[in-house]
Amino acid sequence: MLRAAIYARYSSGLQRPTSIDDQIALCTDTASRFECEIATEHIYSDEERSGEIVELRPGYQRLLQAAQRREFEAIIVEAQDRLWRNQAEMHVALRRLSLLRCANLLGSNCD
Repeated sequence: MLRAAIYARYSSGLQRPTSIDDQIALCTDTASRFECEIATEHIYSDEERSGEIVELRPGYQRLLQAAQRREFEAIIVEAQDRLWRNQAEMHVALRRLSLLRCANLLGSNCD
């Protein structure tokens, strides 16, 4: 079974605080459809945090730290913009996560 993490975020006080719970429920359903295991400690969220400045999102930073420790193999989100609004950050993070994946696969070609 694939170990996965969930990340949920909403950006302003104008949105419903239950948005996080709604996103987590949707991601949990997705995880079960794809036979992913979600440990409670691998559910990350940021409330009232813009997607633009990732350094100001503690839940996102904890998610990346856990990924670096290889605590899971996949990240499930409601939509890509929950993780990244900034294309440059998206490319940096995807490259970093790809390198972690490659380092974890024996005998793989990770050019």
